[in-house]
Amino acid sequence: MTDPFEAEIQPLAYPYLEEVLPGFHRARDLIKGAGDRMQVLGFVGEKQEFYRFANRLRLAACFGGLHLKGFTEETATGYDALTQIFCKRHRWFRLLTFEGSGRQAAMGRCQASIPATAAGVTSLI
Repeated sequence: MTDPFEAEIQPLAYPYLEEVLPGFHRARDLIKGAGDRMQVLGFVGEKQEFYRFANRLRLAACFGGLHLKGFTEETATGYDALTQIFCKRHRWFRLLTFEGSGRQAAMGRCQASIPATAAGVTSLI
C-alpha cells in the first residue's frame, strides 16, 4: 500500500531561490493564488517583480568576486567592491519598490549592508 501523503510531496521548482529566500515557494503559491499580484503579501507589484527580486537577491548573496585579467590587484579589488555594492544596493531598491518607500529610506538600509572592504568606494556612488 502506498503512503497517501507521498503523492503530495513534489520537488521545489526553484530550490536555489528557496535557499537564499526561505519561504520563496510558499510566497510564490500565495501570489499565484491571488492572480499573480503581490498584494496578498502586503506588497505592491506583480509576480514577475517578485521573481526579479528573488534572483537579484540570489546574485547578491552568491557573489564571489570578479576575476579580472590584466588589472592590478588594487584596481581589481576596487571593481570587485563596486560590483558588490551595486548588487546589494539594487536588492534594497527593488525591495523598497515593493514596499512603496522612497530612495532615502533605501540609502539608509543599504549603507548598513555595505562590507567594510568597500567603504572607500561608497563615495563614488
